[in-house]
Amino acid sequence: MQRIITFILLIISIKAYNQTSDTVEQKLKQITSIEQLNELRESYVDWQIDVVEANLNESKFDSTFMSLEKGEVKTVKEIVGTFTYKVMEVSNVKEFRVSHIYLNGNELSMTEIDSLRKMIIEKHNKGFPFSSLSKQYASYKKPNNGDLGWFKENAMVDDFENAVKKHEKGDIFIVDIPDKGWYYVVLKTFDDRESRILKMIRVKCNN
Repeated sequence: MQRIITFILLIISIKAYNQTSDTVEQKLKQITSIEQLNELRESYVDWQIDVVEANLNESKFDSTFMSLEKGEVKTVKEIVGTFTYKVMEVSNVKEFRVSHIYLNGNELSMTEIDSLRKMIIEKHNKGFPFSSLSKQYASYKKPNNGDLGWFKENAMVDDFENAVKKHEKGDIFIVDIPDKGWYYVVLKTFDDRESRILKMIRVKCNN
């Protein structure tokens, strides 16, 4: 008798899961605004609902996400459960990557800054790793020794970003932002790239 009850409960559970998965897809197809998303959260409080951004040059998402367009819905099984995604926005952005050594103009004189930057560039040209130079000379030590990681166009201060755009991979150059007291030695570490960014609603149901 116990086995029969267990089997019945399992069948009910599977049916409920299927109904919930279907409901998620149906509901997400209707969502076109943040207001509607908030209404969905209020109506289905047992669903885990997030808004996520996927950079398809870097993300864990498989290659099938590359072809998704705005409005499309996709359900995938992941290690931690089954998720349904809806693409709300698609954008193509230019990205850059550099390492930098920051010198604080509020603590150092321009004579000191110019001398340090000349020394840093000379040492780098002689083969000293830029990360080691950053660790040694930067006014503020960064966890990644000055590596900024990939950043999107218009994400940085104009003077800094404009200088980055003018240079190619392997170039080492200086950037001055005197009104803020920011002075840099910058190494462009990668070629510029185009990235496809998906902004998506992600839903995991508690079944």
